[in-house]
Parts: sequence; C-alpha cells; structure tokens
Amino acid sequence: MKTILCLIALSLTVTAQQHHSNLKVSYEKVEDRTNVSTKTRDVKGLSITAFFNHHGKSVSTPVEALGLMFESRSEDWKFLHDYDQQLFVLADGQRFKYDRPRIDSTILKLRSVYQHNNVKERLIFAIKREDMEQIGNAQKVEIKLGTVTFALGSDTIKDLREIVDAMKPQP
Repeated sequence: MKTILCLIALSLTVTAQQHHSNLKVSYEKVEDRTNVSTKTRDVKGLSITAFFNHHGKSVSTPVEALGLMFESRSEDWKFLHDYDQQLFVLADGQRFKYDRPRIDSTILKLRSVYQHNNVKERLIFAIKREDMEQIGNAQKVEIKLGTVTFALGSDTIKDLREIVDAMKPQP
C-alpha cells in the first residue's frame, strides 16, 4: 500500500513539474515557505523575472499579487530617477500603469550598487493577480519602463501565464 501511495505521489509531482516546466520552485523548510519564480528572460538589456511566495509546500489560498522584477546593468543610472520609475504595460490594447516599485526589506532591491564600474539597478513592482492574468493571456504585450520600450516574446508571455496558474490553490 505504501508503494502505491508513493508512486501516486511521485506521479502527481512529475505532472505538476511538467505543467509548470518554466517555473523555479524552492521550499524553505525552516520558514515553511515556498518561493516560485519564472526563468529570467533578457530583453533590451533588462533581465525580467516574475515571482511570488506562499506559506507551506502548496498554495492553499489564492495568491493575490506577485512581484515583477526588472534588473539592469549599465555604466550609469537608468531607472532610479523619479521620472524613470513608472511601468506601463499594454496587453492586447488593455493598458496598465504602475507608478513606483514596491519597497522591499532589502535595500539593494531599490538601490544601485557599483560593481566593476557598472551600475546594477533592480526595480520590483507589485502586480495584482487579476492584472497578470490579463497580461499572461494576451497575444501581444508591450512594456515601457522609464524610457525603455519593448515587446515581450511568446516564451516570456507563456512564463507569465504559468506563474499565474501556479498562484491558484492546488487540489
């Protein structure tokens, strides 16, 4: 009986991993917290990652928001000026605007650090699940962060769709 239960559990784990193949999931045993993130995708000199965390090993209540992180490396400040901290998303004609990055407990997430004469900037925006569902289900997504405008590729949109799906309670 134990063998059958182990095989069923293994089968469910493999199925879940295949369903969310582009997501990185890690469980922190001491904190009883699971961290979920997309692959980091590079677009126009920016690294983009979506992420969320939840209590326990599986989602028991819907996750209401996720973080959308943009990371840049350059020789000078690009985004940490007041006028460069707005994020606009156009998803199949639906416009979303986010004014300021969310303040995180780690100062480096909103501050730049010089590394080998390079500036590393990290901006994290809190995005509501409902907004990300619309963005992830769109066929065409364009983003403007500060003065940088770009379109998301189909792989990145698929990643966003997968992370939104992972935010829902698992049976």
